[in-house]
Amino acid sequence: MMLVVVQAVAVTVTRVLVVVAIVVLAQVADVIVVLVLVVDVVVEAVDKQEMAVKVNNICSHHC
Repeated sequence: MMLVVVQAVAVTVTRVLVVVAIVVLAQVADVIVVLVLVVDVVVEAVDKQEMAVKVNNICSHHC
């Protein structure tokens, strides 16, 4: 009888741990996605700025 109770508790604890792990991973994944998006936007902005500077330099030399 005691073994069945212990087993049931173990299964419940395992399920709870799995759910907690999934929730934590999901939140970490969200943070990673947000970071990737932010980095992407920053890189794009820097690229555009560099392009603008290059275009300005070319224009100031040749126009």
